[in-house]
Amino acid sequence: MYLSGTYTFNTFVDDQTLIFEKPSGSSTWTSITPNPGGAPGGTTASYTYAFSSGLYNIAIDWANECAPGLSAVQIVPP
Repeated sequence: MYLSGTYTFNTFVDDQTLIFEKPSGSSTWTSITPNPGGAPGGTTASYTYAFSSGLYNIAIDWANECAPGLSAVQIVPP
């Protein structure tokens, strides 16, 4: 996906999630979230991240420690 500028990543998570970015052509993933967000019962969080203009891969890692669970991520452009 082509990204440029500062994006906001809003999350609602039960139990935890991590969001990563990787420029196209790179082999290195960088965490957008500083730590696994979330907790049993659901937690909201908001993270901002500045992208240089270019193509990026975005990966969302979600873990559920006990049923039920969910992960919702909203990406808000600049």
